[in-house]
Amino acid sequence: NDLFVATVARVCSSLTTLEMVACSHVSDAGASLFCRSAPASLTSLSLVQCSQLECAPVWSLANNERLHAQLQSLDLSFCTRMDEEAAFADMFQRFTALREVKGDGVRAVSTLCIRLLVSSSGATLRTLSLRGCQVTNTAINTLCKKCPCLTRLYLPECDMIDTDAIAEIPQELIKLTELDL
Repeated sequence: NDLFVATVARVCSSLTTLEMVACSHVSDAGASLFCRSAPASLTSLSLVQCSQLECAPVWSLANNERLHAQLQSLDLSFCTRMDEEAAFADMFQRFTALREVKGDGVRAVSTLCIRLLVSSSGATLRTLSLRGCQVTNTAINTLCKKCPCLTRLYLPECDMIDTDAIAEIPQELIKLTELDL
């Protein structure tokens, strides 16, 4: 619940990883409080299938300067109520060390968001999972040009990507070891 999440943020000053899966008892306010006050040691945050969460935690993450160069892994998959493209765009442009991003099923993750993510973390990005996101050929072209270290790419149910963009992936992303279309 929210009290627990707030306590973790306040007491666990050496916390490197927080995983919350299907935490329907954590509200937007509780998750936002954690994201605002998360310890600078946090390198991995997973809020998967948290059905109550909207975009307040994303805005809070974007404004937590302690994490901008620290957070390496972010998973917001299937938080389907997170629907503000601007929140993701703002957050992605601020983080510079992301190695793994998963936004499966979050329709607010768009081509604009991917462009901003790649401009700030493209050199460090290794894994990107975008099942069902609103990405286009432009996003794929940007990934191919700006993410030389990408090894895992997941794009199933991305209906706005055509075969021409898909054909570019193996030619450009030479370190790719996993591809799911």
